[in-house]
Amino acid sequence: MLISVVVTCFNYADYVSEAIESVLTQDCEEKELIVIDDGSTDRSWEIISQYSDRATLLQGKNQGQANACFNALRKARGDFVLFLDADDKLRPGALKVLRKSLHPEISKLQFSLLPIDAQGNPIGDPFPNLPVFPNRTGLLEDIARRGSYDTPPCSGNIFRRDVIERVGEIPYERWIDGVTSLLAPYMGEVKHLNEALGFYRVHARNASAFAAGGSQRFTMEANRFHARLVHLQELCSRYALGSVPVRSPSSYSYILERNICLAVSEGQRPSASLILAWWQALAREGVRPLRRVFMVAWSSLLFGAPLQARRRLLALRTNPWSRPGFVQELKRVAAGREA
Repeated sequence: MLISVVVTCFNYADYVSEAIESVLTQDCEEKELIVIDDGSTDRSWEIISQYSDRATLLQGKNQGQANACFNALRKARGDFVLFLDADDKLRPGALKVLRKSLHPEISKLQFSLLPIDAQGNPIGDPFPNLPVFPNRTGLLEDIARRGSYDTPPCSGNIFRRDVIERVGEIPYERWIDGVTSLLAPYMGEVKHLNEALGFYRVHARNASAFAAGGSQRFTMEANRFHARLVHLQELCSRYALGSVPVRSPSSYSYILERNICLAVSEGQRPSASLILAWWQALAREGVRPLRRVFMVAWSSLLFGAPLQARRRLLALRTNPWSRPGFVQELKRVAAGREA
């Protein structure tokens, strides 16, 4: 069973060779490597070109990660595909471990990632930490109830090829893993390995994306969340995969939270009615009680605090790499270490 690893690169000259080497040195014979440069303007292509004898190399104009992945997929021969961001890398022996869990009924295999800094030093615990992961029925219920389920960033997922092929164009965002992860449980089993088989690099460029506030970020995140669900609904209807109930955007806790963040980023105090609607959505979606307590406490402080304190509280929630250690620990507990 062949695994195709696609490394997508846009201006990651500092890291792309590590990503490539992490694949080439895997002790798994049934693998192929495709590296695609998405219109980089730095030295990325010069570095990538050095691997022409050991990988399939592609170069194109900048069209976003999703389009780069679809272009690479046309060259891929694997039954399963892993899209590895060029600033991330695989742990030695990862593909051999992953391959043991792959079979035709698996539509997506996901695994934990260890956060590292720009120099490759660990800076936190593996995530997501999911000792208990729902079965297919549970995942479909999660999508119907809250519009998502727990999943790692793109580099922590292997998709069965036909799942990706069903997705088609993604006009509302530049990333491939969002709607593809949602579609996967409708097309087969999704399995999670609670083992750090890859490294997620945190550096100035991606950390700044977390730190960036303002209406553009939070509006985009809310719109993208709902667009993925509408896209999923269209795909499931087209391919007779089942029903996907898509509710009003204002009923999802994720979107309500983005609206709270939007208000704070614009210097406003979020309204009591908005915060109450968020609390009700958290309860309706079955969020764990301890996590709900954390969210209620955070939003209560947000409502009562002066402007500068509100902005600090917003940063603690939306930029995980800026949190002090004790806040990270509290967040980990609230996020799911509760049985």
